[in-house]
Amino acid sequence: MAAARLTVAAILLAGAAACDTAPVCARGEVRYQGRPPRQLFAYDATCRDDCFSLPLADPNRPCAPSCPDVDLLAGTGVLLADRTLWLADTESLGNNRALVFSFGFLDEALGDAPAGWGLQSAGPRTYLADEVESTARFVIQTSTVSFTREDDLFVVTELLGGPAEAEPGRLEITAAEANRIAGRFYLGYETATEQPESVVLGCFDLSLSDERGEADARYRVLGP
Repeated sequence: MAAARLTVAAILLAGAAACDTAPVCARGEVRYQGRPPRQLFAYDATCRDDCFSLPLADPNRPCAPSCPDVDLLAGTGVLLADRTLWLADTESLGNNRALVFSFGFLDEALGDAPAGWGLQSAGPRTYLADEVESTARFVIQTSTVSFTREDDLFVVTELLGGPAEAEPGRLEITAAEANRIAGRFYLGYETATEQPESVVLGCFDLSLSDERGEADARYRVLGP
């Protein structure tokens, strides 16, 4: 297990160091490259020409998809109570399905930890998967979901696959202004047998709506 994670970490850091190939986002964009975990797409056994299905093995009909870079020129997402960031690819999967990258502290003591912290309010900072503060652990997850739209907000209606935790993983917040948040992410994934599987590198630079909702259900919509 340790050796596998060290291998994934080496791949992850090598990819992160390759600044000339890592995605770069302009205002309003979400971009990512690499292969998300295959098990997230178990609901689709067809042979797509991208990485967003899990085709059945058939020696008479081999399937060799490629993994093109994904460039979302009108990125979307949600910042939940300034404690969890969702970035959503609502375009690539089709049929009202989305790939969602989630970043935030998971409080493991049913309290409010770390006290006073927020992704946007904390400003530029680097977060590592499994980083611990007080009774909270920073968790990076990837899921596939069904969704519907309510004006500019995407609303999850069903979990299709995952969540798959990224270990190792890193989120870099590079800008956190009153109405804007931007950053980069570097995600490594393992198989069910704890073997290195894949890496995803990405970036985002999105505007933040005014705060909406009530009490603990406050949120801000991310958009171009």
